[in-house]
Amino acid sequence: MIRSAETGTAAKWHMLLYGSGETGKSRLLGALPRSNPDFFCSPSGKVVYLAADPEGARLGSILPEDRKHLEVVELDYKKDIFEQLNNLFSGTGDCKWVADEGFKTIITDTLTVAVRAMLGQLADSGKFSDKNIRISRTHSLPMQGDYMAAGRLLDELMRTQQAAPFHSIVACHEQEVHPDEGRRGESIGGPAGVGRAAVRLMVNYYNTVLRVHQRPKPRTQIGAKLEMERVVSTTTQGIWQAKFRVPAPVNPIPEILVDPDPINVWQKLAAAQEVK
Repeated sequence: MIRSAETGTAAKWHMLLYGSGETGKSRLLGALPRSNPDFFCSPSGKVVYLAADPEGARLGSILPEDRKHLEVVELDYKKDIFEQLNNLFSGTGDCKWVADEGFKTIITDTLTVAVRAMLGQLADSGKFSDKNIRISRTHSLPMQGDYMAAGRLLDELMRTQQAAPFHSIVACHEQEVHPDEGRRGESIGGPAGVGRAAVRLMVNYYNTVLRVHQRPKPRTQIGAKLEMERVVSTTTQGIWQAKFRVPAPVNPIPEILVDPDPINVWQKLAAAQEVK
C-alpha cells in the first residue's frame, strides 16, 4: 500500500480531450498555459508540448500569442516510441530535463498518432505474431498479438501519467465502435487509441474527459446561412463519452461554447474546479 501524499495539496490536472479533425483541438490546447501561467507554466513561462504529428510541430493552428509558451518536442519515429513517451511522461531518462527545468505541464497532441505508430513498430518487429502480412520491405500489418501488446503499453503510459508530478493534458482523435452483426451490445464513441477496447477503457484513466465537436448554430430566420459553432461537452451525450470531476453536487457546465480565442474554455473549467 502507498499512502497518498496529495491530501490537502492543489490537485494536478489529468485530462483528455478528443474530437474529429478541424474541431480546434490544437488551438484549444495552445491556449491552456496563457489561461493561468502560475499554475501551468515552468519558471521560464512554458509547458512541454509534444507534437506527435510532425505537421503539428509547426504550430500553424495555434494562436501566435500562445506559441511562446510551448516548449515543442517531437518523436523520433526511427526509435522506440514507447520508451520516448514513457521517458517524457515521467520526466526521466533523456527527458530528465522536464523535471530539472521545473516544467509543470505536458501536453500531448495527439496520443492517437503516437500509439498507432507504436502499434506499427510492434507489428514490424514480428515479436507478437507469426502471421504478420508484409506490405512493404520494412512494414507489416498488425495482428491480434500486436494490438494486445500495444494496448498493454498504452495502459502503462497512462499509469505513468497518473503517477508523474505533472499536469497531463492529452488530445486524441475520436472513434465510434458498434457491436458486431448478430451480437448484443451498445454503440459507443470516445477517444481513439489502439483497438476497439481503448474507446471505452481510456476514459477511466483521466479525471476529466472532454469532447470537442461542431454543430450548426440555431437559425433565427428561415433561409439564413448555416453557420457552425464549436462546443466542448463535459458530460456524455448520446454515444459520446465525457465527464468532468468537479467539487459540486451537479456539473455546473455540461457544455461550453468555444470563443474564437479558446482561452474561455480553460477559464470556465478552472472556475468550476475552484483553481486559483
